[in-house]
Amino acid sequence: MKIIGCLALFLFLAMPCAATAAQKPNILYLNSYHPGYKWSDDIIRGIQDGFERAGIPVHLHIESMDTKRCAEDEYFSQLCDLYAYKYSNVKFEIIISSDDSAFEFLKANRDKLFPGTPVVFCGVNYFDPESIKGYTQFTGVNEAVDIRLTLETALKIHPGTKKIYYISDDTNTGRKIKDKLSEAIPSFANRLEFISLCDMEMAQILDAVSKLPGDSLILYALFFKDKAGAFFEYDESMSMIAAKASVPIYGVWDFNLGYGMVGGMLTSGYYQGKEAAKIARRILKGENADSIPVVMKSPNKFMFDYTQLEKLGIRSSQLPAKSIIINQPHSFYEEHKRLFVAILAVILIQGLVIVLLVHNKRLLCAEQKKSRMLQKRMECILGATNTCLDIIDMNYNVRYVDPKWAEKYGPYEGRKCYDYFYDEPSPCKSCIVVDYIEKLGCMVAETELPKEDNRPVQVTSMLYVDENDEKLIAQAHIDISQRLLIEKELHRYQEKLEDKVKTRTAELAEANEHLLKEITDRKMVENLLSLEREQLLSIFDSINEVIYVSDPETYELLFINEAFKQNWGDGTGKKCYSVLYNGAEPCEFCTNKHIFGENTGNSFIWEVQNHTNHRWYKCMDKGIQWPDGRLVRCEIAFDITEQKKLETELLNARKLESIGTLAAGIAHEINTPIQFIGDNVRFLSDSARAMLNLINDFSDLLTYQLKKGSINVEQQAQQIREEVDLEFLESEIPLAIEQTLDGVERVSRIVNAMKDFSHMGSFVKVKEDLNKAVQTTATISRNEWKYVADLKLELDENLPLVNCMIGEIKQIVLNLIINAAHAIRDNHFGAENKGLITVKTSKEGKDAMISIADTGVGIPEEIRDKIFDQFFTTKKVGEGTGQGLAIAYSIVKKHEGKISFISEVGKGTTFFIRIPIE
Repeated sequence: MKIIGCLALFLFLAMPCAATAAQKPNILYLNSYHPGYKWSDDIIRGIQDGFERAGIPVHLHIESMDTKRCAEDEYFSQLCDLYAYKYSNVKFEIIISSDDSAFEFLKANRDKLFPGTPVVFCGVNYFDPESIKGYTQFTGVNEAVDIRLTLETALKIHPGTKKIYYISDDTNTGRKIKDKLSEAIPSFANRLEFISLCDMEMAQILDAVSKLPGDSLILYALFFKDKAGAFFEYDESMSMIAAKASVPIYGVWDFNLGYGMVGGMLTSGYYQGKEAAKIARRILKGENADSIPVVMKSPNKFMFDYTQLEKLGIRSSQLPAKSIIINQPHSFYEEHKRLFVAILAVILIQGLVIVLLVHNKRLLCAEQKKSRMLQKRMECILGATNTCLDIIDMNYNVRYVDPKWAEKYGPYEGRKCYDYFYDEPSPCKSCIVVDYIEKLGCMVAETELPKEDNRPVQVTSMLYVDENDEKLIAQAHIDISQRLLIEKELHRYQEKLEDKVKTRTAELAEANEHLLKEITDRKMVENLLSLEREQLLSIFDSINEVIYVSDPETYELLFINEAFKQNWGDGTGKKCYSVLYNGAEPCEFCTNKHIFGENTGNSFIWEVQNHTNHRWYKCMDKGIQWPDGRLVRCEIAFDITEQKKLETELLNARKLESIGTLAAGIAHEINTPIQFIGDNVRFLSDSARAMLNLINDFSDLLTYQLKKGSINVEQQAQQIREEVDLEFLESEIPLAIEQTLDGVERVSRIVNAMKDFSHMGSFVKVKEDLNKAVQTTATISRNEWKYVADLKLELDENLPLVNCMIGEIKQIVLNLIINAAHAIRDNHFGAENKGLITVKTSKEGKDAMISIADTGVGIPEEIRDKIFDQFFTTKKVGEGTGQGLAIAYSIVKKHEGKISFISEVGKGTTFFIRIPIE
């Protein structure tokens, strides 16, 4: 019965399902500053939370203008051109901007770049409603610090305060803050004295805050640049001042919290972004931006640092209500909240699974009953057809033949298919089923049955796996003799009709009857062809690899198989780049140019990672002719994700092997400077004791002579100096300190190089500095070559950044340097007879070139064509695995580059690596 069920599955295929994806609105976030700047990063987080917590999915496009580093008019003009080109085909529902630069840029260029698109701004310092008069579709959130409320809160916490020392820089924002402070100062008249620490260098500020009286506080606005022009990140300046300050620090921005500031009424980037997202949601629901008023009350929050509160002994009851306190210790439940939720979810899921299992049990019983009925029907249908159904294994053994044909052919147990059906002593020469069925899954062929008077049959074969995980082949031998007779008869009638048209025009009625019969026969043939087409489509759907056909002009998907639908849904009729890559326009790497035009008829094989399902595919593309006559692109994509993972693991293993190989040498390189650092430190320790003894002796001598009233001190002092050997110490101590610092620098340089080399880098190609990679690799491999060769670096300073996986490039350079050192070791003897390794980088056309030359033994002619083979090595057992050059070759090929060499026995070898820059 199971066999009958398998045959039924083979003959009748299920209809595919379709899936659609909802369109998400496009929203552009224009950030005045750069990624990594906490203020704008908090705004992005607030915007994202504002949409996600409201359950509104959006496509958020983020552009950072970087105006803290560059703000010239020419720069803004180029940004305008860039955005016009980049988003020429993108329609945004809303633009969200943060801070003044982006706001002013949109006022000047919105109508040119994104005409009619609503703008929601935030982070605009002390927004003036007059600034958007005459501009439509502009609304947003004001940013204004609340100095007065921060000071009032600080005075309640520290009631004995008499003086406020305020710190701010001379940037545009800093000057605005000083203006607002000037407005607030009169409200604290007769209570506080305000002293400025603004127009100073950082060193002066640090010295000043370390000496402040106990009845004072520090009001920190912001400090990115000091009087000397030195630039500080937000966390640097706050941390430096907090480390030296002798009194508590209060501020006005939340990004300084956590670096030594107590807190205050703080302006928050997160709440600015969240309020902007709230306005954007109203616009998405249909409200007109012009009807939504600007939020003039800046969404500031009382925020404090628990660490500073504990340090200063400030109780939470002293803080304003609803204050946000960061760095608080969490309760057991809060620390393990996710675990509690996970346990509860597991219990609920288990309950649901039990309910589903019970339900599925009932459904299974019903389906089993239906299956038994279907099997009986299939037996009746198969008994009424002139089709032979059989099953064979991968060794040609007949495992099943339907009863009707078993009566004709006899028992099949222990028989081979070629013997049972074709009276052949060995597998048929024309049979390729067993050889190719695992690759294709399903095959169709035509043959003749000798035992049936060479009756022609069509054999349809399909691979399946039974309940014992054994691979079997189900076959249907369909009698096509009638079809061939019909085709022959059709041909005869066509010839007969042509003769009658020429010679018997008078017998038109009879000819019409023959024509009608011909049409009937043709329809029969068309029906048979339609059936064959359905069988072909069934074969495609049974294949596990992704197959699709697309129009090269419109990019419309004309055909997709079941494997495609399982990955991306039913995309028939849609654009291939939209379904496969969520793209708005054709892919830059589209292969149409490789298979059409001059290349028509050629196949193109390539690899790609699909970012929608994060799988790697090896694709084979070819231009074919569609039934309507047009040329179309057919692609078969093989999933090679597991192969890619194995390649990565192999490279990581080789990396670890290289690090292990170099470990002893690096330890030696570090041990030498450490040893003389230790010797110098011990010498300095002894010298320090001698100097202290000298000082004590001088002190005792002066005290004694003063009491005695004698003035004969000089002779005794000279005697003490000679006992201590002060002249020796004066000459040797600076030298010992200089040597110690040099040793520390050498250790630091080696450790940093090892750290940089160990970092694998990105697993996708990114722009990297090739020169830096070569320098790092040369440093960590120094112990491999320093005793046998000198290493010379000739690096092209004008070499641009190269699009590559830098960890893999370092691996190539390391392998070749070590090989060069070993080759020189075999050709040179003694430190006075060192060889030379020369490493060069240069730009060659569109490629970056790395050459590594040595004066070693060279490569013999007879093995030059083998050196890139896996596991080929000329080294002794334990010195090499034969993987180094093979891995280098595969890495270069992965980068679409080339590796070559020239060699002369006894004089040396030079390897050349070319990597495309883009």
